[in-house]
Amino acid sequence: MEGIVYTIGYEGQTTEGFIEKLHTNSIQTIIDVRQKPVSRKKGFSGKTLEHILSKNDIKYISCKELGVPKNIREVIQKEKNLLTFTNEYERILETKIDIVKDLINHIYKERCCLLCFEKKYSECHRSILAWNIKQIDGNGMRIKHL
Repeated sequence: MEGIVYTIGYEGQTTEGFIEKLHTNSIQTIIDVRQKPVSRKKGFSGKTLEHILSKNDIKYISCKELGVPKNIREVIQKEKNLLTFTNEYERILETKIDIVKDLINHIYKERCCLLCFEKKYSECHRSILAWNIKQIDGNGMRIKHL
């Protein structure tokens, strides 16, 4: 399998459009990196999403450990300081290297896509996580935001 880490945000999408995008990009596994996989948007809470994905031959993995803790989410909401947010999240990732390495192994076995809410990947921790996956991998892994 090629070394590409995909990312996607479901903001503004319907479940049908979301599934279509995953199929178009041959995504085999969604890795949900929300600390709390709940959503006000119909179809995107963890168990419901897992069921919908399963019916569409896509695996679902919840990786809450790589989500953003509430106190750090509040920093970005209040201060709009992306640099502080990035630094704080990268500190968390330094303590989760084994989990990130497991993800890397999974990415090389199946076409995986990191999932969070935000439409703009540049405003979401999944882009920081993807960059860290690329750096830890060190084998030229690419990042593709859907």
